[in-house]
Amino acid sequence: MDKLNHWRLLLAFRQMIKRKAARAAACRLWAFDLRSKHLRAFSEEESKPSNKRSTENSLLIGLDTEPPQGPALARFRIEQGAYAVLCDQARLGPEALELWKRYLPLLFFPLQAVQKKRALVFSHFAQSLDGCVATHSGDSKWIGDRENLIHAHRLRALCDAVLVGHGTVKTDAPRLTVRHVEGPQPLRLWLCGNIPSAFKPEENLHVLCPQNQQNEKTPTKNFVFFEPDKKGYVPPLSILQWLYDKGHYALLLEGGQRTASSFLQTNLIDILQLYIAPLIIGEGLSAFALPKFEKLQQAPRFSTYTFEQIGEGIMFTARGNEQSQV
Repeated sequence: MDKLNHWRLLLAFRQMIKRKAARAAACRLWAFDLRSKHLRAFSEEESKPSNKRSTENSLLIGLDTEPPQGPALARFRIEQGAYAVLCDQARLGPEALELWKRYLPLLFFPLQAVQKKRALVFSHFAQSLDGCVATHSGDSKWIGDRENLIHAHRLRALCDAVLVGHGTVKTDAPRLTVRHVEGPQPLRLWLCGNIPSAFKPEENLHVLCPQNQQNEKTPTKNFVFFEPDKKGYVPPLSILQWLYDKGHYALLLEGGQRTASSFLQTNLIDILQLYIAPLIIGEGLSAFALPKFEKLQQAPRFSTYTFEQIGEGIMFTARGNEQSQV
């Protein structure tokens, strides 16, 4: 089974879990005979597949509440008290194993969303060695290499919606679509503090604004208005609850500075991922615009994280809501 078909299997599993998320406390998935791509999904209460059937070419993925025991190709802690296991019955090659290890945590976002009653957030940026996501003028094409670009499009395909802030739209004009891989198109969201005059969003673009921006001249189509916080901004939690109510369980956050910072400061980034390119920009724009800290103890520090090489760069991945202090 080649890498493309493993990717298709990932997408199929993701849709299965999403359909069952509202009524299953846990989910076990099996792919029988990977060569024929026959799929079945089971809730926690349902029995395992018959032992009479051959499992030589089978792939078993489970979500457990205790650390998995026994042989496995990969184990992932999805969150505190929940583990995902990729068992060794499938005889995966190195490319397929890398694919499953990288994207398996996203498959279980729907189950976690049902528990939290909000959409979960996966944040992904590309930055230089000195922490810049763009030059001082806003130029950022391209900090990441092609492999990271393909990775970003896979994330879009695995998430229900993708969100950027007003600054990112102005400087980059991202399309926010899936183009470099197979997969469904996400809901495209633009977080906007001030609505430009005579602005009309594209048909499939939704603009999220504070309620105080609405007036008799404001178009209503594709605009969503939220009660603002004390600073006049749309609260991140309100966005995630709105998405959850619409049946969207996974949000990909791609920028910009203020938008990313608001999610980080409210502890609402579930997985934070930074692609670090072998590049030094010097004076440039940072991914985050946090308050000035007097002491290192005040700065966010992640307790659960990994580093892996991807293309020419290094990928840092952390559980965003597992921050600790020095």
